Amino acid sequence: MPICSKCYSTVDDEADHCPFCGQKIEQSKIDTKNNKSKSATHKVSLDKSEEIPQLIVEKQKAYPQPDKYEVEDETAVFHSPDIEEIELDEHQSQEIPLSLAPVPERNYLLWVGLGIITVGICFLVYLYLNFEDLEKHSHYPLEIKAKPIKVNTSSLLILFFIAICFLFIPILWYMYYMKYTSLYNHIREQKKETAPVKIIHPAFYMIPLVLSHLLALVPTVVFWLSGIDIQIVFSGWYWIITAGVIICTLVTFVLDYFWQKAFNQHSKIAMINLDVIEEPTN
Repeated sequence: MPICSKCYSTVDDEADHCPFCGQKIEQSKIDTKNNKSKSATHKVSLDKSEEIPQLIVEKQKAYPQPDKYEVEDETAVFHSPDIEEIELDEHQSQEIPLSLAPVPERNYLLWVGLGIITVGICFLVYLYLNFEDLEKHSHYPLEIKAKPIKVNTSSLLILFFIAICFLFIPILWYMYYMKYTSLYNHIREQKKETAPVKIIHPAFYMIPLVLSHLLALVPTVVFWLSGIDIQIVFSGWYWIITAGVIICTLVTFVLDYFWQKAFNQHSKIAMINLDVIEEPTN
């Protein structure tokens, strides 16, 4: 029976083309009677009929083999994963805690109103709640290109009470700087999918905050050092200082509003992705 020269399948004697690959069959048949094949192998076995085994050599037919296998020319394409795919694999391989505390969405305008009514007391409460929220979010798995949030509310609580009891304002400055820096470093390199709202560098947050406090202390410091009441003696300077305090405070409020907005949006996306809260339906 003829052998296909392409796929080496046995076909019928009358076939003109191979039924398996469609190759045209050359009408060259193997003469099985005269054992005319291109190559043959020998099968060796032992004859155990006699006491002394003798080697018996039997000829065994072998089909002709091609001199060279034809392999279609195919270009191998190797895919090298980029950095984002590696980061995605690392992100997906992180262990997700069994229970995560939801981060509440804070209404900044509400807290500003409460802070004005309570003469600044609620501003301190709001600052402490910000650290609690940051610490809750620090237990969430890190997003791609996210920096870890290093905030410990328990350790900051001591500084918080020292600043309130002794009116040591530099401690409050340090706490505000920790608040702004933690979120800034955490979402700075993230994409819009996880951090749609970004914040500016913490230095720009601290400048109006520190200036508002320093300007507010000027009349009191001058009175302690010289006994001069600026409001009466230098009323013009007094109102200039007051205007500077108001402007710096308003700038701080605006920046704090965008800080809270950025944190709310980022935390909401993280909680939805981890099934901590359900995605709102329109």
